[in-house]
Amino acid sequence: MPVYIGIRSNRGKMFYDDDAALEYALSECNIEPAEDIGLLDQKFVEMLLEWFYSHDWIRSDSGGHYDSVDF
Repeated sequence: MPVYIGIRSNRGKMFYDDDAALEYALSECNIEPAEDIGLLDQKFVEMLLEWFYSHDWIRSDSGGHYDSVDF
């Protein structure tokens, strides 16, 4: 399970799964899906997550526990 860890301007923010990370990214981009988030096109979701979390974020697939103060 991926973990998204905020650094620099996003320090202190952390998401422990793609669903929470997706909800935050959609909110920050002012995107309100007309239907359930689960019905979004998977390619769009992958692209959005990769793009949104490519700057002040670290993505880890180790599934371990992290303290945001470590970054």
